[in-house]
Amino acid sequence: MTADDVYQELEKIRGEQGGLLRPEDVVEIASPEDHPLHNRFEWDDTIAGREYRLWQARELILSVKVIIEGGSPEPMRAYVSLKEDRRTGEGYRHLDDVRHDKERYRTLLREAAGEMRRFQTRYQNLSELKPIFEIADVVFKKI
Repeated sequence: MTADDVYQELEKIRGEQGGLLRPEDVVEIASPEDHPLHNRFEWDDTIAGREYRLWQARELILSVKVIIEGGSPEPMRAYVSLKEDRRTGEGYRHLDDVRHDKERYRTLLREAAGEMRRFQTRYQNLSELKPIFEIADVVFKKI
């Protein structure tokens, strides 16, 4: 099933649901084994339950905020997940540890710049955000 096929199926569901696409509806409608989207979901509750608990653990880890000495006075996430760690399955690092490791901190900044660029691409047509994007471009050229 191609991305376009998935899009067409989701559009069909959205149309059936009055123009709003809700995950609950997608799961319910895709539950019959002969539905085109059925194989996009894990239906074994043992596996799905474990995956859901892992998702909950990630949310718990990311919910912890701290004030980093010498950093912003605003609370920030205590733990970060670097792309290299996600690739190897190593987990989350404390932000303070990353800040004190020059290479990992540069990696974190590059990843942040990439996220900002994706945000810019997504919202580039919103003229109200143009000043923010211009500032971000200046900052990220220094990274």
